[in-house]
Order: sequence, then structure tokens, then C-alpha cells
Amino acid sequence: MKCENFAELNFDDKWLLYKNACMIFYKIERFYSSVILFGHSYNDSRVLFYDTTALDYSNKNIKLKDMEQQNNDQWNTYWNPHRNKYLKCVLNPMKEMKLSQFELIYMLAHILWNVGDLENLSEKASRMAEEIFSQISNELHNYYVHEMHLINYAERLTKINRVISATESLLHVKKDLGRVAEIFNLWDLVIVGSELCDQG
Repeated sequence: MKCENFAELNFDDKWLLYKNACMIFYKIERFYSSVILFGHSYNDSRVLFYDTTALDYSNKNIKLKDMEQQNNDQWNTYWNPHRNKYLKCVLNPMKEMKLSQFELIYMLAHILWNVGDLENLSEKASRMAEEIFSQISNELHNYYVHEMHLINYAERLTKINRVISATESLLHVKKDLGRVAEIFNLWDLVIVGSELCDQG
């Protein structure tokens, strides 16, 4: 799989877009893959962490390896409200909508090319983002009208955008939570690759 538009950009623009989108991409893809693998039942709250590891989001007392019990209890206290929001705002809506692969690709393209006021992005990349944003919106319209035969898809599109917004918001909260934990020395979780992303 490739994106020719992305490939045309200079390295600095690619790097900015990647850092802006990577953690949101990761979360959306993990939740989508979890629904595909584990099904649409609201009673199943397993979410893929890696391809061979899943976390049960219904478990309120997750035990982290090599963490002292007191720190683990604190972590669960902070994590549980966050986990509940992931269930309510991301996983369950994905199950309810039964997202198609086309919609997933739209979501990922939306995340990548919705650059807003991303600092230091070149004029060329900003123009390209606007053009692609328009293109993917038209493609999604055609998909809904001609393939899914939906006359009114506004509600579905609103739900998709809510999932994206909720994921972005939760990642910001998680980042802030990590800073609080670091300041007060509550726990030390090293997330592999976190230095490559602006969010998470």
C-alpha cells in the first residue's frame, strides 16, 4: 500500500505529518482490528495491544509486569476513567456502526490530511492536504450513495468524526496523565516509539 501524494512531499513535511498522525492511526487501527477479530458484542471488551496480545478493557485491575503493587493501584485509579471513555466513545461506536474497511481508510486519510494549523508545514503540503481532503470526502460520498445505497448518511459520518475526535482527545489526556505521573514520580512507563510521535 502506498500514497503517491505523501511520497511526493519533502522529508520535513512527511515527518511532520507522520508525527501528527501516528498515534491516532495506531489507536484507530487497533480498535478496528479488535472489532474484526473479537466481534461486535458489547460484552467483549478485548482490545489488541500487539498482534499477539490483547487487553481486556472490562478488567478494572490490570496488573503491569514489574510494577510495585502501590504504583499499579495508582495507575489503575488514573487509567480506569480513561479506559471507560475508550469503551464508550471509540470501541462501542465502532461495534455499533460495523465500520467497513473503506470507512477505516477514509478515517486514516482524514487524520493524515486534516492538518489544520500544523506548524512548519510547507505551503505545497498544505495545498495538497486541502485537495486530498476534498477528494476523500467526494469518494466517501460516492461510496455511501452508490455502494451502500444510503440516501442520508449524515448521522453515520457524524459518528465517524466523533470517533476520530474522541481518539484525539483521549490521546491528549493520556499524554497529560503521563506528564503528571512523571512530575510526581507515580510510575515510569516507557512506551516504545513514543519519541517518534507528538501525541500519546
